[in-house]
Amino acid sequence: MADRLKALRGLVRRPTIKASRMAVFLSMAIIFAIALMYRLQPASYGYTLDEFDSYFHYYATNIIVNDVNTKGLAGLLDFFKVVDTHFWYPEGYNMATSTFAGFYYTTAILYLFLTKVLGVNMSLFDYTVIQPAYVGALMVVPAFLLGRKIKGTGTGIMAALLTILTPGFLVRSSVGWYKHEPISLLAGVMSMYLAVESYEAKTTKKTYLYAALAGLALGYSNTVWGGGRYFNGLLGIMFVAVPLLMTVDYRKSLAGVVTLLVNVAVGSAFPNPGLMWFKDAANVIMALGIVAGLVVIFAAKRLPDRNKLLGKWGALAVMGALALVVVAFWLPSDLTARYLAVINPFSKSSEAIVQSVAEHQSSSGLELLRSYYLPVVFAILGGYLLLKKRRPGSILAVLGFLTALYVASSFARLQVYLSITAAILGAVTFDELTSRFLAMKVDLKRRTADSSVNAKKAVYVVLIVFLLFYPAWQVWLPVTNRPMQLTSAAMNLRENKPDWQQALTWIATNTPPDAKIISWWDYGYWITVLGHRTTFADNGTLNTTRIAEIGRMYMSNETEALKIAQGLGGDYIVVFVTYVDLRNGFYTLGRLYGLGGDDGKFDWMAKIAGMDINQFVDPRTQMPNYYFWNSTLIGMMMPLDFKGYAQIDPTSGQIMNISPGYTNTTSFIQLPVYTYDLKYPAGSHPFSLVFKSSGDADGQGFIGQVLIYKVNP
Repeated sequence: MADRLKALRGLVRRPTIKASRMAVFLSMAIIFAIALMYRLQPASYGYTLDEFDSYFHYYATNIIVNDVNTKGLAGLLDFFKVVDTHFWYPEGYNMATSTFAGFYYTTAILYLFLTKVLGVNMSLFDYTVIQPAYVGALMVVPAFLLGRKIKGTGTGIMAALLTILTPGFLVRSSVGWYKHEPISLLAGVMSMYLAVESYEAKTTKKTYLYAALAGLALGYSNTVWGGGRYFNGLLGIMFVAVPLLMTVDYRKSLAGVVTLLVNVAVGSAFPNPGLMWFKDAANVIMALGIVAGLVVIFAAKRLPDRNKLLGKWGALAVMGALALVVVAFWLPSDLTARYLAVINPFSKSSEAIVQSVAEHQSSSGLELLRSYYLPVVFAILGGYLLLKKRRPGSILAVLGFLTALYVASSFARLQVYLSITAAILGAVTFDELTSRFLAMKVDLKRRTADSSVNAKKAVYVVLIVFLLFYPAWQVWLPVTNRPMQLTSAAMNLRENKPDWQQALTWIATNTPPDAKIISWWDYGYWITVLGHRTTFADNGTLNTTRIAEIGRMYMSNETEALKIAQGLGGDYIVVFVTYVDLRNGFYTLGRLYGLGGDDGKFDWMAKIAGMDINQFVDPRTQMPNYYFWNSTLIGMMMPLDFKGYAQIDPTSGQIMNISPGYTNTTSFIQLPVYTYDLKYPAGSHPFSLVFKSSGDADGQGFIGQVLIYKVNP
């Protein structure tokens, strides 16, 4: 019996795990928990979707879920047949060609699995609110894998931590941010890791397997978000840079063809990118990189060692000239203004619609340094350290940082790429410095050095902790300590304001079901999804001519504005104004404080409409003039009566005088002041006020108010 037990004990062994692996697992679990905790922070102000686009994405996802719930799997593809005229009336929104359906299908499938298979009781709306936080936290996985592949486990752990904390990615993967970026970036970074694995695989089978998986992740990333094209371009540059800086064989470079083909196949399976995905600029760049890499390898193999380097660069020069021809005569016609503005920031000057969006503005070097602090500085040193090693992962990481730095400087929104690449290179430097300090040994012959070494290590630890966690605590993490746009009435304030919620509820319950609402394009998604009414423009910016027409309506006189409103077929007009209670019977405009109302957006209404903004503002103060208040529809719909410029004593805060206009003959602070005065009362023609939100002032006197006017010709 004892022998049998002994034999059985030999067959059944207790599973063991190395302490080092357990430490890595626990570290990653802690980092994931930290990532999730900070991404859930905005929910403390209210559990809802953030921004404007998130509501449209929820609406689109709901179409798929409803089709599956009512028709079963037979309704799974009905989404591609939908042309919804509640948006961009009367043309409508073609869901198949105007959206990235991979995003909606991913969410719909995950939600249906969660509720139908696992039996979780949760509404789709609640699920879309929380999904971004979990997806964003999952970025620790590809960041760790890529960092570990580049330098080691220490780099992987630090890369995971920095990636999930840096602001560009943190703010775009928090609760409520139901937009494309989190999922697309997760897949894109995974494609980077798999591409490196393909280059460094020991067997041909693994090389092509990893290449195919990289293509799968890359193609999927592009079905979720147009920004996934960045990873195509990055891998394309990598495919030529690796043969140029290293010695590789044809097999490794030909694996890039597999990545490209699988990526094209996946993207072509969806209407967007679509069947023409193969000739998209991103894939053309990728193909040029592969061909250039093969030419470089061919040149290197045919030349003696002493001429290899010269031959490689000569081959690259020839391919570069060919690439310039392609770029000059093909790619510009294949790119939208938004993508061209990323490649060439100077092209933004003539695109008012691009300039009008804050996320489309350029980022200065000082702004990037202030936002990222040490990781950007350390990333430069990390890039130097990696280039000395010249491995595929090192080359890709450096290329990623340089290209991300460029696109982030062109478009503020694209700082999200810099968050990831700077984190990885910064982690390399952290790991290198830490390894060297911990490797410091005590000279046994001079025991007095013991305390000196330990002191240096202690100082290093304190310094690193401070340099890392100071920006994290003071700059990075506060970006999530804010309410959602809807709960703050889109006013960029850290407090709840119910005005837009009141307005949307009123629209949904007090206007006819077939009513059509005209608003500035920022609010179109809210009105259609939450107000359940038809709109003419929204954040999709599908028709810039329509947006210009609406801008002209707001900036025209009453007669011309009525013609435009009737031509559009609008029944109601929405105005959102922000102002500040000075608590002395007067108010001033919110545009002075950047509160985000139409009083701060009418400049772009005029510019997009092709009108001269100087017609509407005092050129000395950039504040609206008498013509604006008396001869534009938006000025006459705002509930303010311009009284002039108040000269305010900075010591006492008292108004000393009010002059009709701005004057240069006073040393007092000058503010344009107004009294509250509602326009177009009930029964008025051609417009009448039918709703105004509460417009309550907060502790600072900030007010946001939504006003809705009925078109009464």
